[in-house]
Amino acid sequence: VQPSSLHGQPWAMLGQQSVSSVTRPDGTSVATFTDLAIDLAQTSYSLVFTTPTLHIAPVTSRNITVSIGLAHHLVIARNLVNVTASFPFEQQPIVHILDKGHNLVLHNHLGAATPVTASIVQVPCGPIDPRGLTRQCLNVSVIGTNVVSGLAGVVNYTDIGVSLSADNVSVIFHSPGLLSVVAPYFNVTASNPIYVRIAHKVNNSFAGEQLIGPLKVQILDKAKNLVDNDRFARNITVVTLRWDRGTGHDLGVLHNVGLYSNTTFNNTVLTKLGVAEFDAFRITRFG
Repeated sequence: VQPSSLHGQPWAMLGQQSVSSVTRPDGTSVATFTDLAIDLAQTSYSLVFTTPTLHIAPVTSRNITVSIGLAHHLVIARNLVNVTASFPFEQQPIVHILDKGHNLVLHNHLGAATPVTASIVQVPCGPIDPRGLTRQCLNVSVIGTNVVSGLAGVVNYTDIGVSLSADNVSVIFHSPGLLSVVAPYFNVTASNPIYVRIAHKVNNSFAGEQLIGPLKVQILDKAKNLVDNDRFARNITVVTLRWDRGTGHDLGVLHNVGLYSNTTFNNTVLTKLGVAEFDAFRITRFG
């Protein structure tokens, strides 16, 4: 094929490019090519045929135009960046719709406007529980507008993200009749904490004795993910005791119950990996 490149873009010849000639009954010899193709859609190609065994001049075909084919597969033109749970990716992905020769499909009648869906490849699951041969899986999903139609073969996502924090997550882009494409695996981190949740409640106890616990409090982001990154560590404070019922003389008082100490209980604890643990306190009044 001539020329070797067009407008700076290299092309590739596909198919069987060398065949043997066959002699027909009338004595003529014919070489038949059956699967030649050129991958780059352009104009002004020509084919040059040569034979090393005969001392004859090469034969050049007329100019050939290679047109864009039907939509065939998807590729990721721009990957997603900075994955924070329940928030859109800071860099939204761009997907291209290509034909078999990897040309961008520009025209709607060829499939340029095909809708492309972004989904989670597989739900991340924890280790198998040998007692029940089961595993706990996260209900992770793509949030935002995850079905977008191509415009001149380009699919621009604007607001997609991942619902929950998890490790080893990936997104697959797929459309009926086209070969899909999978993004590289990534970890989804929790976002800024905005909720506090009691994760482990204390049980009944006796006045002046350490509550049976310990009391554990978690910090969560807006999607209720545990914010287990100490970059977001927060001080958690026990503000007051709520007196619901009972015959206590007055509001209880929180105290430290260390082995050798009766000092006032430290009611503020800094979270570690998203959890604040109040591991030693008692209430002095019954109720």
